[in-house]
Amino acid sequence: MTIGSIKVAPSLILAPIAGITDRYFRRMVKTMGGCGLVVTEMVSADGLTRGNIQAHELAAFSEEERPIGIQIFGHSPETLARAAEKVQEKRADFVDVNMGCPARKVTSRGAGASLLKKPELVYQVVAQIKRSVSIPVTVKLRSGWDAKSINVLETGKAAEEGGAAAVTLHPRTRRDCFGATADWRLIRRLKNTLTIPVIGNGDVHVPEDVLRMFEETSCDGVMIGREALKNPWLFLQAEQYLKTGTYDEPSTDQRKQLFFAYYRMLIETIEEKRWILHKMRKFSGWFSKGMPGGAAFRRKMNEASTVEDLLDAVESIFQRTEGTEP
Repeated sequence: MTIGSIKVAPSLILAPIAGITDRYFRRMVKTMGGCGLVVTEMVSADGLTRGNIQAHELAAFSEEERPIGIQIFGHSPETLARAAEKVQEKRADFVDVNMGCPARKVTSRGAGASLLKKPELVYQVVAQIKRSVSIPVTVKLRSGWDAKSINVLETGKAAEEGGAAAVTLHPRTRRDCFGATADWRLIRRLKNTLTIPVIGNGDVHVPEDVLRMFEETSCDGVMIGREALKNPWLFLQAEQYLKTGTYDEPSTDQRKQLFFAYYRMLIETIEEKRWILHKMRKFSGWFSKGMPGGAAFRRKMNEASTVEDLLDAVESIFQRTEGTEP
């Protein structure tokens, strides 16, 4: 898959998830293999243009993550265009516009999924950004505001006509949030409507789902979100499965090595041990799902009061489960 001049191979993308897919998680997934593209957590366009420290921190990335896009959100075409200029100054490979976030604190400000209500505004946003930057512009959409206003063909076409280089569709409505089954038929309909690449997202849990989405929708790429938190190997497994029809499950030792690799990544840039402890607890809660002794593992992580206690607990737990496969 090609987005503008960006070659994405394999065509597997880590979804942006607020509060989760930070630079550490993205870098870890990218270095594990199988993930062709990553996108930052969504960043406030207002924050970027006003020099907000937190916004610029969210937009930070490392060279190991390339190719990478910075996702911005807002409601004003002018502000979003200025924010896109900031994204380009940071040398991101592309800028992605969030038009799907269902959170009330975002939609109440006219941003995120609220933009879906006005396809003409979708066009204006993309067109204004396109005039302001030379890097590719992409858009992430939902199927519509609610079941009575599914208009993704209109919003997708508006994005394409505005100059978008690719569109990602999470085929649930804003009102669905993450509860309803993703309607992959809409991904196929959008693919049949547009000439630019269409990326499918939603209800991808195992490598078999990746192949099924490609086959059922003819999409150009597959974006994986929440399931990657529990199984960071999913991208590598999916790449294996697409090539060979089979894939490997991570061993207990591989899980242990991943945990310590994540720790080493944190200490490279974070000095405050309390923050490292917080990040490691959060990470352990995700990736221990389905692991032998996972509940005990998470309990030990939460009980640890220092980083050293946490590392000792990890070592002892993995020693007890050594040789046991998930």
